[in-house]
Amino acid sequence: MRKIILLLFIGTTVFFQAQTKGSCFIEYYELFISRGVKAIPDGVQNVIVTVRDTKENTCFATMGHIEVKNGKIAGKLTLKNRAGEYVKPKTTLHPKYEASINALKADYSITNGMSHNFLTKDMKVVNVFFIDYLKPAPPSLTEAPDAKKL
Repeated sequence: MRKIILLLFIGTTVFFQAQTKGSCFIEYYELFISRGVKAIPDGVQNVIVTVRDTKENTCFATMGHIEVKNGKIAGKLTLKNRAGEYVKPKTTLHPKYEASINALKADYSITNGMSHNFLTKDMKVVNVFFIDYLKPAPPSLTEAPDAKKL
């Protein structure tokens, strides 16, 4: 099981469909915090995956699938390419997750519809957002009619 989970995460590949200057993670994070999330059931779920390169101050976001069991990430991640196919990431988690000394601790729990940070072997920071369970935006107010037309 540990090997399956360690193969989960991500590479920066041609599959990343959006690139912005360091903000895509913050935008999704703030959206999920402000709107809240419904409970995420077990099974394979649609996700948005953000990958941040802190050296370059860039952020990529792409779509993917990942398995959830008992409120935790439990299976392999696949990323959606431009042809609409789901493929394995090109990179894995940082080797320190497997180390016995000075090991990084991977937290596979899901909080507020998001994963915790994961570090890849190429030093990118990865997060997974469970987009299908984001609560809808509250309805906006209606505009009053123009006073001149009353």
